[in-house]
Amino acid sequence: MKLTVPDLVVLSVLVRAGPMHGYDLWQRLSAADVRDWVRVSRPQTYYSLRKLTEGGYLQRVEASKPSGGPERTTVRAAASGKRALWEALALDQWVERPPPHAFVTWAAMAAQGDPAVAQQQIERHRAILSGEITREEDTLFALDGKAGVDAAVARALVRMAIRRMRADLASLDEVADALALASWAEDGLS
Repeated sequence: MKLTVPDLVVLSVLVRAGPMHGYDLWQRLSAADVRDWVRVSRPQTYYSLRKLTEGGYLQRVEASKPSGGPERTTVRAAASGKRALWEALALDQWVERPPPHAFVTWAAMAAQGDPAVAQQQIERHRAILSGEITREEDTLFALDGKAGVDAAVARALVRMAIRRMRADLASLDEVADALALASWAEDGLS
């Protein structure tokens, strides 16, 4: 069975945190701002739980306490699930060159478009990056004082994201200048 990235995210949480049911799993992922680092939705999480259970990567366990709501199935990572996670994390795909960011793809084509629209898009991207940097700085502040490996890894990843976004932000003027030059050259040829 081919495991998807959302499947591996579910497995990793269950290997690290131990048995839980789908609602608790989604709450944990939401608290970790999962959408910042992987494309996974709440329905995908439940789909992965079912798929991994049917595939023998997860095992159902008796809940230690009543759920206090609708009946929920508690699962834990089976030995085969932990092995599958370890094997997947050893694959080259995690450390090879990442796919290009959508903005880079746009910028490569933008010289063929309307120069005014290109400038607007650059300014929109600048505002988005600035907002994301502020949000990540708030996340970093919230992580201060938290102990443990998970918090240390989270701080390192948030700092890396902030550095990457600041580098992108610093490069926008160069992209804008190059697009303006392309527009000027195009006008000179007309």
